[in-house]
Amino acid sequence: MFETIRVISHHEINRLSALAADIWTEYYPPLIGAEQTAYMVKNFQSPEAIADDIHNKGFFYNMTMDGEHDVAYCGALPEADSLFISKVYVRAEYRKKGIARFLLRRAADEHPKAKRIWLTVNKGNQTAIESYKRMGFTIEDEVVTDIGEGFFMDDYRMSRPVIYGMDL
Repeated sequence: MFETIRVISHHEINRLSALAADIWTEYYPPLIGAEQTAYMVKNFQSPEAIADDIHNKGFFYNMTMDGEHDVAYCGALPEADSLFISKVYVRAEYRKKGIARFLLRRAADEHPKAKRIWLTVNKGNQTAIESYKRMGFTIEDEVVTDIGEGFFMDDYRMSRPVIYGMDL
């Protein structure tokens, strides 16, 4: 049975960071290389980075568990009339079970003023791109972001309207 919680406490932030490191080191090295993966985990998925997102930058994080196993998470930033999905990641053995879709829907429900939901996705991540397209997202732009130390994110920005009462 799945349970989803809002990540708030120091303990929950540490669990989420450990989950992120596991997912990222399993999934991302073939897409962006081991060195950039390690850099991004250290700088964007660490307990300090997640705590800063929550306590200083206005993000909220939800984490899904299967019993005692942490299996997925989503980080989102409410904006005036949109919702930026910064992170949505699922452990390999739990993918294709609707968890990412559930987390996106839950995040949208938590920001009822949002008319649009948007995210960025690595251009080489065809599995995620196709999944987002099935949920009604469309590619609206290409974005290259310098993240420091010679690393770049080469992404598509994808978005879709938020229509409450409709499924993602």
